[in-house]
Amino acid sequence: MYIDKVTNDDLKEYIANCCAYSPEIDFDLAYKNTITYFKHHNGKKHNPNDMFEIHRMFSIWYESLIENPQNPNYSVYDDPYYMLEVWLCWVNYSRRYLKNIQNPKSMFGISIADDMRKSGLNSILDLGCGSGYTTAAFKEIFPTCSVYGTNFETSVQYKMSSDLSKKIGFTMLPNHLSIRNIDLIFASEYFEHILDPIKHLSDIIFTCNPKYFIIANTFT
Repeated sequence: MYIDKVTNDDLKEYIANCCAYSPEIDFDLAYKNTITYFKHHNGKKHNPNDMFEIHRMFSIWYESLIENPQNPNYSVYDDPYYMLEVWLCWVNYSRRYLKNIQNPKSMFGISIADDMRKSGLNSILDLGCGSGYTTAAFKEIFPTCSVYGTNFETSVQYKMSSDLSKKIGFTMLPNHLSIRNIDLIFASEYFEHILDPIKHLSDIIFTCNPKYFIIANTFT
C-alpha cells in the first residue's frame, strides 16, 4: 500500500483511526491524492491530473450548498479526501495558530494565551472542530477551562472527536446554540462552509457573547 510509505507516526495513527471508522473507504488512494494537494499547496511539482478527485470533492459540497441550502450534501465530510484535508489543515494552519498565541512575544512581552489566562479564561468553543485535534490541544493548553467542540453530529468526524473527547476531557456538541457567555471562540476554516457566513457570525456573537474571538483562517 502507498500508505505503508508514510513516515509520520501521527499521520499513520490518524489514517488508522479514519480506516477504523470508515473501513469501506480507500484511504490509500486518498492519501496519495492528498499528498498531491500538499505539493500543489506548497508550489512543488506534481501531476495536475491527480488534483481531479480533490477538486471534485470540494465542488460537491459548494454546489450542494448553493443548490439546496436547506439540506446540503453533508456526505462530503466523510469523503476520504476531506478527512485527510482535515489533517493537512491541522498541520498547516490550526497548529501554527495555537503555537503563535503561546509565543511570549505575541503580545507586548506576554503571550496572548497568558493574557487571556490573566483575564480569567474559563471556557473555550472550537467551531467546526474536524477530528478534534485542535479542541484537544486547547484542553492541554488551558487544562482548567471547559472546552467544547462542534461538528455535524452524523459525521465520521463527530464520532472521532467524541472518542477523543473522552480521553482528553473536552465536550462535543452538534452546534453552538446551547452555549452562553463563552470566554474564547476559535474558528479555523469554518465560515467558508456556511451559506450566509456574516449572518452566522452575528448569530454566534449574539448567542455566545464571547470575550475573545479568533478567526484563525477562512477561505474565499
